[in-house]
Parts: sequence; C-alpha cells; structure tokens
Amino acid sequence: MLVKAYDVNWDYQFELPDMFGISELGSFNLNLAATYLDEYSYQLDQSKPVVQAVGERNWASAAVPPMPRIKGDFRIGWVNGNHSANLTTHYLSRVRYEGYQGSVFLTGLHPSVVPRDVTMLLESHVEDFAYNYSGIEAFGGNIMMTVGARNAFDRRPQRMAELGGTEDFLYDAMGRLFYARISFEL
Repeated sequence: MLVKAYDVNWDYQFELPDMFGISELGSFNLNLAATYLDEYSYQLDQSKPVVQAVGERNWASAAVPPMPRIKGDFRIGWVNGNHSANLTTHYLSRVRYEGYQGSVFLTGLHPSVVPRDVTMLLESHVEDFAYNYSGIEAFGGNIMMTVGARNAFDRRPQRMAELGGTEDFLYDAMGRLFYARISFEL
C-alpha cells in the first residue's frame, strides 16, 4: 500500500475596526483544514494488479472506501463577549462511480426514482451553522446555550442505484437537522 497526501491547516484571526458607528464588533477566525490525496494504491495479493483508489468509489474491491481527491472544511467563526457563532462548509471533490447500474431490485425503490446512468458522484458541499451564548451563572457554574443546524441548506446526497440510494461513506442522508443544546460547567 502506498499513500501520498498533503494536509493543509490554516488559521487566521482578526478584529474588525469600528464600522458604521459601531465599536467592538468582536473577533473573527477563519480556518481551512483540507487534504489533497495524491496517491492511494494497494494490491490485494501478489496475483492481483496494483489498484489506484484516488478519485474512485472502489466498489469492485470493497478493500478501501470511496476516496475523493480533495476533502476539506472551511470555518468562519465570530466571538464577541458571551456571544459566538460559526459557519462551516464541508467539501468533497467528485468521485468516479463504477458501481451498480442494473436492476433496482435490491434498492427497495421504485424504478422511476433511481438513476441508472450515474458515472460520477459529483462534488459536494454542506454547510453547518451554530450560535452560542455563554456566561449565565447558576448553581455555582456556567451555563452555555447553543442552537444550530447541520446541513443548514438541506443539500440532498446524490442518488444512485444502490441499497439505501446513496453513498454513506461520503454523504449524510439525514438532510437538514436543527438542534439546541444546554451545557453546564462547574
């Protein structure tokens, strides 16, 4: 097995100047964490050929999961006193689909809703959002409240003629998810 990958982790923090007569707008943080997969090759045994897995779904061997060439997260965060918020974009580059193209018998879906001509799992981006308020003192500790949304714009995974109708290693099939959380810290 041979793996060549390049990781990037970049952070930048800055304060906004007073704007429009408003002072103390808070601080912002930009973060990029990404991986560029240059090579991922493997050989199941000596009698089999070496397989390049990058950019492939790898359905035929099932030895490795789908391998997008680029996978990354970009985050914008804001903090001002007890308030904070962040927006995160999760990105996956496209993957060649060499999977099942035949009958929809095993999918459990009606033939009219299952695409049979998929050759590429397209690039994807999904956005998450969260807002936090902290600093509520109670019971000798600190309470923090969070509200947010995963997959905030309700981006659906690409459909394909497979059991479940999507690629679970790459996509979250749950759709948009709203949440609220209360945390207590002593």
